[in-house]
Amino acid sequence: MGQQSLTNSLGERGSVTLETIAMTKLAILILTGGLLLSFVMFARTWLKRSAYETAVCLATGAPKLTCEGELKVLVEGTLPVGNLVIRRIYVDQRTAEVDLTWNVSELTLHIHEKLKLPLVSPEEIL
Repeated sequence: MGQQSLTNSLGERGSVTLETIAMTKLAILILTGGLLLSFVMFARTWLKRSAYETAVCLATGAPKLTCEGELKVLVEGTLPVGNLVIRRIYVDQRTAEVDLTWNVSELTLHIHEKLKLPLVSPEEIL
């Protein structure tokens, strides 16, 4: 009888250990997924902000190369992983446009910002 309770006790401990390992793996998986999702959301927001700032830079009449350089510094300084591809930086009298992609492994984010010019209407200046 004593041997049987000892066997049951060892069996329960083994079962608890397996359950703990399974729950730990699940918790790590959920935490990793949440962190990855948070990073992607941050990256998307940062890229949109950087593209908008570049469009504003273009709208102020700064040289295209200056605005492009500032965009690279903004993105690469904050998002050190990944590859930034500037697809288009364009400005004319009516619009400023920035089109870019950011690649990390299998993930690709495409951002397109277009601003109508002038940014401030003549009535707002007066």
